[in-house]
Amino acid sequence: MENKVKSHYLNVLEKDQQEMVTMVQLFDRAERSGLVIEVIYSALNNMKEFPDSSPLLCMQIALEDWDVWKIYCTLSYKLKNKSYESRKKLC
Repeated sequence: MENKVKSHYLNVLEKDQQEMVTMVQLFDRAERSGLVIEVIYSALNNMKEFPDSSPLLCMQIALEDWDVWKIYCTLSYKLKNKSYESRKKLC
């Protein structure tokens, strides 16, 4: 018996690999900010409320709702101005 979810995922991955890479990067940002559960919950609610929206768009909106963009940009700026040892402590 074929796993339909797995087949669908592999088809989507073949068609739009860049979207999947972007989703992984966004998930990583949420994880680094310590707001993974909140962001995913918000993204799922966005998908429920706006079913015609893409998962990527819903994730981006959720990240903005939780100010993860601001947190991530602030952390990135701080990392650029720190030594290697200091970076390891922040991450």
